[in-house]
Amino acid sequence: MLLLSQPSKVEVLAITIVEGDCIADIAVNSTVKLLHLLGHHNIPVALSTLKAANPFPDRYRAQGLSIDVLPMLNHHAPTDVAALKQRLLVQQPGQEYLLQLLLQQEEPVTLVMTGPLSNLAYVLDKQPEAAAKVARVWWMGGALRVPGNVYEPQSDGSAEWNAFWDPAALGVVWNSSVPLTLVPLDATNKVPITPDLLYSFGPQAGYTYSALAGTLYAPVVSWVFNTPTASDPYFAWDVLTAACMLDGLQLCQLQHDLDVAAVLAGPGQGATVLVDAAAQQQQQQQQQQQQQQWHEEEQLSAQSRQLTAGDDAEVLSQVQDQVRGQVQQGISDMQEEFLALLEEGLQFDVQGASAEQRIAAAAALAAASAARGSSGEILSTVTTSGSSASILNGGHFHYRGGVLRDKAGVDVSKHLSEVKRVSAVMNVDPQEFKRYLLAALRQ
Repeated sequence: MLLLSQPSKVEVLAITIVEGDCIADIAVNSTVKLLHLLGHHNIPVALSTLKAANPFPDRYRAQGLSIDVLPMLNHHAPTDVAALKQRLLVQQPGQEYLLQLLLQQEEPVTLVMTGPLSNLAYVLDKQPEAAAKVARVWWMGGALRVPGNVYEPQSDGSAEWNAFWDPAALGVVWNSSVPLTLVPLDATNKVPITPDLLYSFGPQAGYTYSALAGTLYAPVVSWVFNTPTASDPYFAWDVLTAACMLDGLQLCQLQHDLDVAAVLAGPGQGATVLVDAAAQQQQQQQQQQQQQQWHEEEQLSAQSRQLTAGDDAEVLSQVQDQVRGQVQQGISDMQEEFLALLEEGLQFDVQGASAEQRIAAAAALAAASAARGSSGEILSTVTTSGSSASILNGGHFHYRGGVLRDKAGVDVSKHLSEVKRVSAVMNVDPQEFKRYLLAALRQ
């Protein structure tokens, strides 16, 4: 909200609140207090009544109380807060208010969504023509080439929380014409809130925005010790999304024309998966052509490029031995090269490679997977029958035989949404983000 409070860059028409990573009443209180502090006395606030399919745990939602009690937000009397709410809080449910607001616009507007997509899905489901009123949606959500951040029994860990909260909403938005830019965990994982960042606000604490930002973020520095894995820091999820919307070309590394599908049900519900249907079809055709070519060559020459069954057994035995050794020794230069390919989401074909090349590829993939912390039998994605290998969502999904499967090998195609072509912020320089944030809050 601090970054979006720049009239020279953006006009905020309204704020809608979904009870995601918050408690509704506390979120409303904090929002109107913050608007008052920043001098915005005419921005409507609307609370959605839509409920979660998979609610955030209470341990996350209660964190908002640490903001609502801050002295900087409570220098006025309680009666003043009530008056603020009466003036700013819209009586309509947030999803209905968003619908009416969009339909009233003469020109399309930009939506910055840092929570679940539920309100937008409601609008599109009720009035599909409202899509024409949306210039673009900037959504903090999804995870494309990294694991998710949901550690709940009903999730396999592939989903990001804003998507997992309401997977059905993804299906509606994905099936719409609304232009969508994701700010997924791939990018937000690069910008943790660290003590070093907060210390940097000290020299410019005389600026209201800097002092407020430092104060708001101070309670989450120790977040890392309270997460289920005891290793995940608090990231600048929402702030990065706002920053990329305002100054994306300078700050964020955008990738365009990415084909992404959403998993709407099952253990992977809420996952966002890179899908290139055309490439998959072309890949299968190429494989069929190569197999036909090999068959013809086998008839012409005893020197087939395919390995015999006996060789396959020997190859697999060597792979297992080499994988164990390389995983223990760490990632070699060759493995780092393969890891770089995987980070780019590229696929490589081991069909036609020599036995030595196939051993190296399998070992590199296994070591890369182990370094990422993914589980499952990695050798299943590097087969002796020549399938293409790819690792998606940090090892949670892969293509085998042109079919998208989860790490248990289960076909998830029946749970996929429509494929939507989107843009996504896939990388950001942490130091550049720090410099940007300090400069933007020097007011």
